[in-house]
Amino acid sequence: MMALGRELEARHPGKFRMVAISVDEGWDPVRAFFAGPPYGGATSPLTVVLDRPDQGTTLAYYCAARGGCPGEYKFPESYIVDRRGRLVAYVVGPRDWSDPRPRAYLEDLLR
Repeated sequence: MMALGRELEARHPGKFRMVAISVDEGWDPVRAFFAGPPYGGATSPLTVVLDRPDQGTTLAYYCAARGGCPGEYKFPESYIVDRRGRLVAYVVGPRDWSDPRPRAYLEDLLR
């Protein structure tokens, strides 16, 4: 996912930004996650933010994606959000972001 983010940011300067929202209770687990392989402490080009204690940001996108707030969160989830913060699409579960299909989809959205 990070390689795709780097590529899209380079190809579309100022039009694409990858953001990760952590629901951890603090920065220590986030730092520990990114300290391990394959990241080695690097998060570029990813912007990492910590959600509010009530997980309001995550909940808002989760519920918007489903048209309501059913059940518990299921992670990982990826949300495609436009520059106004509107949900465009979402992906539930892990994905192979090196597959050309996600790149093509995002490229189409950026045009």
